[in-house]
Amino acid sequence: MQKATVRTFHEMRATALSILVEKHKKKKVLRSIESTLFPIKARLQPIYVWEKYST
Repeated sequence: MQKATVRTFHEMRATALSILVEKHKKKKVLRSIESTLFPIKARLQPIYVWEKYST
């Protein structure tokens, strides 16, 4: 029982760390995507807002 809980704790820690790493990677990717899409988004924003409120 004791061994099992210790193992699961280590597994949980490992998975938590891997999740954090994945999140960090995703954030980096998202940031790079955002930096490339931002100018396009800025151009499209007025159109989007106008369409949203005109309907």
